[in-house]
Amino acid sequence: MKDYKLEHNLYKKHFRLTIFGSARIKKYDNAYKQVYKLAKLIGDRNIDIVTGGGPGIMEAACKGHHDGRKTKKTHTIGLNIIIPDEQIPNRHLDIKKNFELFSERLDNFMILSDVVVVAPGGIGTLLELA
Repeated sequence: MKDYKLEHNLYKKHFRLTIFGSARIKKYDNAYKQVYKLAKLIGDRNIDIVTGGGPGIMEAACKGHHDGRKTKKTHTIGLNIIIPDEQIPNRHLDIKKNFELFSERLDNFMILSDVVVVAPGGIGTLLELA
């Protein structure tokens, strides 16, 4: 997994789909399975996926993308927030960028996103949507 700085070509124009959702959704949950299937289709169409980079819905998106893509020219991108006792990046990320400030992280979601999908989640997901 690569950790990129702002100046890297991560910010070049490329069509990307962002998926927001709960880190607490488990693999057996229907929402996890649905996001996995969607992400697999997105990977098959060579579109990047951006998530918060953590477990749950974010992991479903990244895993589905990896299982669906036909080339390694598309990526799963995780915008990880660094806060104590919280999110650990999932193992299906190709690119990871860490943030200490929620506001900077949210700005980057908008810079990178062409389309946003909102899956079940909590306060964090609502904040990302807003």
